[in-house]
Amino acid sequence: MSIAPHSNYCRKNAVTTRLFRDGGAVLFDADRGLELFINPTGCEIWKTLDGRHHNSAILEHLNNTFSEADNLAPDLAAYLQLLNLHGLIEKINTVDTRPAKFAWHDESPVKFDISITGCCNLHCPFCFYSEAIDSRRDLPASEWQTFFMELQSLAVREVTLSGGEVLTRNDLFAIIDSAIKA
Repeated sequence: MSIAPHSNYCRKNAVTTRLFRDGGAVLFDADRGLELFINPTGCEIWKTLDGRHHNSAILEHLNNTFSEADNLAPDLAAYLQLLNLHGLIEKINTVDTRPAKFAWHDESPVKFDISITGCCNLHCPFCFYSEAIDSRRDLPASEWQTFFMELQSLAVREVTLSGGEVLTRNDLFAIIDSAIKA
């Protein structure tokens, strides 16, 4: 891929970002299990990849942000090629209007266990969970979809669905699809 100075690139929606306090970040593509750690300079570039900024504007931003910045054009081109090679960005013709949501690595969970139902078609005498979940009202799939989008904004990487017995839910596959999409 040739990186043109007036091209617009955008972060792919499936890639989540967890920021570190030192200015760096970790990028994660759940579809491919790809994890990429980036330094503070790489993170500054990553934040600008929303389709609104031409590469020349990104270079200007870097020169203003980092005082000892020399000719960054070759480094920016190489970095964008790396991100493209890993499938983390795409060249676009329209502006991405989605707000950028980046989670702090130390303030959001990496994994989440969720009980999506209190229903169970068995009554096992050894089940420690049955009394606690029998009276619980299940959330509709639409509310789970909203919840999964919130987990996506926190850059949660792994979700485990449990219950009761998850197969008793008629909308189980809609819930699973929502979790996968997020």
